[in-house]
Amino acid sequence: MLLLSMIPDRYSLPRPPVQLTTSLLLLCVICDFPFAEIPVSTNEPSGRFLREWLVCGPFPNPPADNQDRDAHHPAFLLDQLESTGGESNLEIQEGLAAAFSDTTATWIRYRAERDEIGLDDAVGSGDGILAYAFCEVDSATTQPCLLTIGSNDGCRVRLNGEIVWDRPSGRPALADEDIVPVLLQQGRNRLLLKIENRGKRWSFFCRLLPLTTDRTTADLFQLFRLDYDKNSLPVLRTSNPEFFRNCLARKVQLTVTRSGAPGAIVWEDELPESGTVTIPLDSTYYAEYLLNISAWLLGGNVYEDQIKFSVGTPVNYILFSDGGTAYEIVIADRASESEWWAAQELQHWLAEIGGCSFPIRTTSNRRRAKHRILIGYNPESSILLGEFHQKPEDSDESFTYRNIGPDVVIWGGRQRGSMYGIFSFLEREFHCRWYAPDATSVPRRNSYAFSYLSHSESPAIRLRDMDYFEASDPAWMARNRINSDAASGTAVVLNEDGNPGVAATLLRQIGGLDSYWGVHTLGKLMPHWEFYAAHLEYFSLINGKRLYIPNDSQLCMTNPDVLQIVTARILDVIREQPQHLMYCVSQNDGDNPCQCDECRAMVREYGGESGLVLWFVNQVADSVGREFPDKYISTLAYHYTQSPPKNIRPRDNVVIRLCNFHGCFSHPLTEECERNASFVLDVEGWSKIAPHLFIWDYVVSFSHYPLPFPNLKTIPEHIRFYRDHNALGYYPQAVSTTRGGEFAELRAYLLAKWMWNPDLDFDLLLDDFLVGYYRSAAPYIRDYIELLHSRITPSLHVTEYLKPEQAPFTDRFLLKAESIFDEAERAADDDVILHRVQAARFPVMYLKCYRIPSLAKKDGTFERVWKIIQTTPVTRLSDLPEYDLEAFHKMMEQAN
Repeated sequence: MLLLSMIPDRYSLPRPPVQLTTSLLLLCVICDFPFAEIPVSTNEPSGRFLREWLVCGPFPNPPADNQDRDAHHPAFLLDQLESTGGESNLEIQEGLAAAFSDTTATWIRYRAERDEIGLDDAVGSGDGILAYAFCEVDSATTQPCLLTIGSNDGCRVRLNGEIVWDRPSGRPALADEDIVPVLLQQGRNRLLLKIENRGKRWSFFCRLLPLTTDRTTADLFQLFRLDYDKNSLPVLRTSNPEFFRNCLARKVQLTVTRSGAPGAIVWEDELPESGTVTIPLDSTYYAEYLLNISAWLLGGNVYEDQIKFSVGTPVNYILFSDGGTAYEIVIADRASESEWWAAQELQHWLAEIGGCSFPIRTTSNRRRAKHRILIGYNPESSILLGEFHQKPEDSDESFTYRNIGPDVVIWGGRQRGSMYGIFSFLEREFHCRWYAPDATSVPRRNSYAFSYLSHSESPAIRLRDMDYFEASDPAWMARNRINSDAASGTAVVLNEDGNPGVAATLLRQIGGLDSYWGVHTLGKLMPHWEFYAAHLEYFSLINGKRLYIPNDSQLCMTNPDVLQIVTARILDVIREQPQHLMYCVSQNDGDNPCQCDECRAMVREYGGESGLVLWFVNQVADSVGREFPDKYISTLAYHYTQSPPKNIRPRDNVVIRLCNFHGCFSHPLTEECERNASFVLDVEGWSKIAPHLFIWDYVVSFSHYPLPFPNLKTIPEHIRFYRDHNALGYYPQAVSTTRGGEFAELRAYLLAKWMWNPDLDFDLLLDDFLVGYYRSAAPYIRDYIELLHSRITPSLHVTEYLKPEQAPFTDRFLLKAESIFDEAERAADDDVILHRVQAARFPVMYLKCYRIPSLAKKDGTFERVWKIIQTTPVTRLSDLPEYDLEAFHKMMEQAN
């Protein structure tokens, strides 16, 4: 066998002639060489086709007289391997001969270049013959899997000596034509195929698939199937009961939820040993369901599947038609303020849509219409929903709307959940849109009917905030699910004389806001003018001295008095201002952490300055949690504390607040970007130890508010990254002090939608806004957005201080952008749309003023820009004084 083993595996070896086989066997005996090893496929089931086999044949297998085409030829039923242990107890090696009757064939190694094993090449061709193929597969555990076979022609498969599959009929070889559930034993498993040829070419496919519900497996085989009994009730059965009982599941958990509402379980049980169960659902009204299956298999794997099905007969219910309705809106007597307002909103917008009036009544009112839209978890809706639906927490923003027969129920938490459900109902079922405070789309229709309604949602980010001036309208915020004042909630600011200053008033909004108290608060809780003169030891030791440096110093975190004072004062703040959800205990803005021996020892113990701060904040949070278990203490991971610590974890009521300061906003955080690399590592590191993160993000240029900012396509990817790393809150800092921010209405709308659900499709959401807001000019605005974002390259990084003279801006870009906006203005439907197009063009004209000021002055661009600034009005252009309105106007006046 030495000569055969020297031939590379990549070549397919034909069956050697008998003389060569005899010579090789003789050489092997004389030289005392061992036979070559049997082909072994490791880490099975892998899903890879088995390409390397020992093959033996051909043996004669002529048809019988009047041969049944659906039966094996007679010789196939005989055991041609008796001389080597037989088919059920085979003992072979490469080079060993098998003798049967007057035929002798040798086991040779054959490796195919393709998934199909061509037996013409491996053992020879001919009509009325058979051959064997053998290999071993190695499994790490005892586990069920799927054996897939395709053969030309008939084939029988033995696994560890037992027949597991047999198909006699002639057919072409097709991969995965037959799927057989089998049980692999831990270690080596012996796989023997016996194939017969009834003419022309012959071949086979074979592989082992893990028993999972991924696309590859699920398209080929389902372990469970669902049908109906004579009473039209759904019945779940295993596709192979015997295999299921003997080899597969140790436990099968079944849960049924309504389609569109995956969180609401309406039935659950375990599958009995029989492998069959009837699911007892009420078929009075038509409903669609999802059956979720979790089967714990031998070997420790879990097989999960989901089957969609329905119960009952669909009926068309008419909500309104031809200006009339048989429905009323029902709300609890003690409904929350937001539920009352949302019920009135539903009444108003349905009247706009269908031209009919939906009366509102409370549950205590005995007067009843024929059908109901029930708002909130009230006495009437709770009866309809039944025992499987418990009353949600007041603060739960998740919601569901569904029909139970003709009645429609919309419910969630009292604070905002039911309200959000109503707006989702109007958005999804009637295509209502609240694009901007002054731009609403409500399509009219003559009638609306339904047979099945079921939809649930939960927020991806719990605290959702933004500060676009154009998005500060309370009604717009409520309709688009902005629920937080996480940036502008303020601390009690003490003046130099120690008296309380003026605290900001939270924005009034239906449903309220979950606000965030303060930032950089240690200097506010322990101001220097109150403590520095008498207690130097409270302040940072810097180069051997206890110092207070305005805007650039910290406290001594290991001083027990500092901990006691900060804890007492933050508790006072919570008692005096209980309306906030989070209260910040964080380092002052600036550097200079304390260098005393005690603080340095803590830094070494916890792997960085962040560990010292977290050690301090955890103790404050412990005290707060005992008195206020529903409140959070937040702190910053910022500058010298941004990297996560070691050997310490935040408490459950601690929120870590991070900011990608000077990061890149043109590249997704999930891609390689040198400016984002360290921040990504920090977020990932913190998320491994912190239950809650809060992200402060940037979505504009703070050097020039109106400047084009090509980051739209990265925003949903960034939010998904934060959601997947424990983000409790997200605040994209924008332009809150003035109008005129680039695409302010568009950005506010997209941000609101993505903060709630960052998986929404970018193109669908963007096009929906553009068509609704810019109408006929929408294609041109889309072309401009694509042009702007096409300027991004892997090496171009856009920061929060992007300037006109920097890439991605060029004069050629300006020329093309102006041409697009010329077309957009010509396409505008009316003066309202023309004004919106001109507002979208403002950033391009502003950019031209900075890049080519003389031309912008001569061709009228500056005149148009200044008119927009005065009439919008735009009161600020930048965070930086060198780019304010006065500086801009002076620059343009001096342009030649």
